[in-house]
Amino acid sequence: METLAMKVWGDHALFTRPESKAERMSYPFITPAAARAILECIVWKPEMKWEVTKIKVLNPIKFLSVTRNERSNVLHPAKVNETIGEDKPLQRHSLFLKDVAYVIEGKIHVQPNVTHETNFNLQRKYESIFLQRLNKGQCFRRPYFGTRECSVQFSPVHESEVALPLTADFGTMLYDIKYPTYEKESAIPYFFNAKLMDGTLSIPNALYEEVHAPCM
Repeated sequence: METLAMKVWGDHALFTRPESKAERMSYPFITPAAARAILECIVWKPEMKWEVTKIKVLNPIKFLSVTRNERSNVLHPAKVNETIGEDKPLQRHSLFLKDVAYVIEGKIHVQPNVTHETNFNLQRKYESIFLQRLNKGQCFRRPYFGTRECSVQFSPVHESEVALPLTADFGTMLYDIKYPTYEKESAIPYFFNAKLMDGTLSIPNALYEEVHAPCM
């Protein structure tokens, strides 16, 4: 199983902490869940799953405070004028990241007994598709950093890319969410203690196995 890597960067990012409500506050760097979503924008099939193994922080961590006017209700296409007239704008504060850049490393796991092809053949096939699209700058859905207004640029990783020389414990961070098999079940969030070692976040393999284990 090959470890695949890509460089991603952008002007702004917002990886919202779940404990913040109306006032959105970003984690100090990209979460594994957001990194997985970016990988899925390059290659995704129902019979495969991405496992994020490492995240390297390339740029210094910088925050940007933004105040925006937002609406409390969802606009209905048939009642746009009526909804806008009744709904008053709300000023909400958000704490974005700015000038972000990361290297994301991950592996493709092909789920067993899903097609007539062998898992090995599918593994190589999807890895090859990922590398081809990455080299050409292609994606089937535009990736973003936490919110759609924060678009992502991406490219292959060059040897000159060096992680930020930072070692620190950033506390609890969201790893990913285990979605229910049945409608009556609730989604289960999984958290872990995020520690950067020389600018690199290593993610335990046990977390992936637990999140993607079948529900009993």
